[in-house]
Amino acid sequence: MKYNYLIIIFLGLIYFEASAQLTTSRVDEWILSWPYTDAEKKDSMLVWSNQLLEASKALNYPRAEAYALRFKGLYHDYDNNPSEAIKYYFEFLKKTKVYENVSDQMSATSDLVYIYMLTNQLDKAKPLLLSFTTLADKSALDQKKLSSFYNNLGIIYRKEDKKDSAILAYQASLTIKEKLKDEKGLINLRINLSSLLVNQQKYTEALKLTEQNLRYLQKKENKTDLWYNLVNKAGSLDGLKRYDECIFYLNEALALAQSLKSETFEQQTIEQISGTYANQKQFVKAYEYLRKSNDLKAQLINKQTNEKIAELQEQHNAEERERQNQLLNSQLEAQKNKQAAYGIGLAALLIVAGVSLTAYLKNLRKNKLIIAQNQKLNELNTKKNQLMAIVSHDLSSPFTAIRMWANTLNENSKNTDLTEVKEMILKISTFGLSTIQKILTIDKGEIDVLNLQDVDIADLLKNLHERFKAEAEQKNITLKIRALQEKETILSDKNLLERALQNLVSNAIKFSHADSEVYISTYQHHQELIFEVKDFGVGISEHDQSRLFERYNELSTKPTGVETSNGLGLSIVKRIAEELGGTISVQSSLGAGSTFYLKLKDSAPWLGNG
Repeated sequence: MKYNYLIIIFLGLIYFEASAQLTTSRVDEWILSWPYTDAEKKDSMLVWSNQLLEASKALNYPRAEAYALRFKGLYHDYDNNPSEAIKYYFEFLKKTKVYENVSDQMSATSDLVYIYMLTNQLDKAKPLLLSFTTLADKSALDQKKLSSFYNNLGIIYRKEDKKDSAILAYQASLTIKEKLKDEKGLINLRINLSSLLVNQQKYTEALKLTEQNLRYLQKKENKTDLWYNLVNKAGSLDGLKRYDECIFYLNEALALAQSLKSETFEQQTIEQISGTYANQKQFVKAYEYLRKSNDLKAQLINKQTNEKIAELQEQHNAEERERQNQLLNSQLEAQKNKQAAYGIGLAALLIVAGVSLTAYLKNLRKNKLIIAQNQKLNELNTKKNQLMAIVSHDLSSPFTAIRMWANTLNENSKNTDLTEVKEMILKISTFGLSTIQKILTIDKGEIDVLNLQDVDIADLLKNLHERFKAEAEQKNITLKIRALQEKETILSDKNLLERALQNLVSNAIKFSHADSEVYISTYQHHQELIFEVKDFGVGISEHDQSRLFERYNELSTKPTGVETSNGLGLSIVKRIAEELGGTISVQSSLGAGSTFYLKLKDSAPWLGNG
């Protein structure tokens, strides 16, 4: 490296050895040909900066002076000193505006934007980009640089969660690159844009971009870009419910990740395969791949943790060696010169300043971490409140039933009545405890394992009748059971099925008038077993029916008695119906009552290969 540095200096001296041979054209030619992105030439940049300053004086050429400033900025940039680099980049930008070279102004803007995005100062990068992208007439602009500006703007909008604006910025960049026939740039841009479109559920548009990329990438050796394109294509196909094609491309991506020996790519691919199987309700396969994904993720975290520990240890050792070297040098200087006391004092002052700066930066990082943790705590608190709402809803039903049965007791109650009440209270409280155990699983929106068994339909209906007998009698409502199906059992999760039906019957009683009837019926129709709960209560308007199964919706109709409703019950029924591979629907009109239909498949085909 040392010899390369000397050779570059020597060549620089030859290049600028005589002012008579130096012209502005030669300076422009050299500026155009310099490899600005080559960090290995960092040390030579200061030399060239000085040569350009001399050339600017000899030729009275402001562009040479401007690029002398840019080279100093590049030196500090590659030397990991962004704050110093920004100073010179700003001076470079000011000089370009003086001699009115738009292309150079865009280069200076690009340098500043790179630093700001690298240090996550998006609020400073964004106005610089907009100063060019919002111009009415862009014909005079360097189109390749303009395309890069739109691409960076898309990245900023995406980080700001302004996804529609990000798509527009990416598409503008894409249009320019297509005109320039910049195939390599188009590949990266299509990957970014297709990923964002999948996130926006614009699957058809995303699929088109991935197919354009695939035709090009299959001819090249860029396996990393090919992997990104394959997972984006699989995401598009998953969204379009073309699951077999999706699995095919994910398996190709998995093989590619393994050939790249990238554990991160492999883990992300396996996790996406698990999600696709879950969308098909093939839960056994989904769980198998999810477990593989979690194992890989744990290995990656352990590996990254060990690497970070080793890095910190090495950093500590280097700082300790540096400290010992500084101490030794100070002692040697003290022995050689009696005036070393002044130098030591100055060094001590610098060390204190460095320690203070380090402490400040650590506190700054710590404050950022605290802010992030507070945001996370707020999110967790919101989730906790939602969970508590479900807890209060699901426990209110058994507690209400216990209270109803307790109210049936009086001083004249017979022993047989006492025994019946005791049995019902024990049964309801047991169900309440079981409900608590299931609440966390259902609130997450996922049920990893269904407890499948042959559920006796007659026994299920009998339990429902006994469970709500006391509540119905409080309003003088008659519960009528009609078992019209031929089968005696159904393969299902008894606890979840019973919970869904209890929500439906509870609602029927709540919204029924006193002295009326509630029918609970079962029958078969087209390979489906249907549980029908019918009341003759207040009914539901068409407007309310459109959002009936959404969580926390407050409907216009109210319970007919002293009961309360928080809008959670039917959203839970819908969740359970989906997990059991069934559907929930309603027929109703105001003043004429409501009929709910819980439909389950006879043979549970939703189990897939499980």
